[in-house]
Amino acid sequence: MSLYEEEVQARWGDTDAYRQSTSKTSKYSKEDFAAAKVDQEAATELFVYAFGNSLAIDSPKTKEAVIAHRAAITKWFYDCSVEMQKNLAVMYVEDPRFKEYYDGRVKGLAQYVHDAIWAQWPTPPRFITTTPTMMIAIPIMFNLESCWSKKIAPPMAAPIIPTPDQMA
Repeated sequence: MSLYEEEVQARWGDTDAYRQSTSKTSKYSKEDFAAAKVDQEAATELFVYAFGNSLAIDSPKTKEAVIAHRAAITKWFYDCSVEMQKNLAVMYVEDPRFKEYYDGRVKGLAQYVHDAIWAQWPTPPRFITTTPTMMIAIPIMFNLESCWSKKIAPPMAAPIIPTPDQMA
């Protein structure tokens, strides 16, 4: 088990979403992982479009991006509730690995994605952490070393990115 898999298991291994994701992705082929990545990238591109065109965080196009973001996670990994999506949005701005991914696409995109998700769902979640040492209840399992070093788009906090041997 890699360092990153250990981190994931330690942080989210006891959650229903982690178990659901592990169950779903254990049956995926390389083609399934590729299709999941396409859906995730499509959602990210909707955010890029909205941000790049200075659309308000509550504009119809931005709402479409928020909905596509949740739909891609739910389709491929686990049931992504509104609360879960808000927690993910916090992680996108607080975890330097995610912030780097989004801001690497377009500077300021991580904050925009965060703000757009929070604008769609005004009810505060039951829990959000603002310290990196505390748990955010989000299952996420992927090979960060592979993902970040190869500039592969991380999933929308989706649980698994194929490892290099799965992609070969």
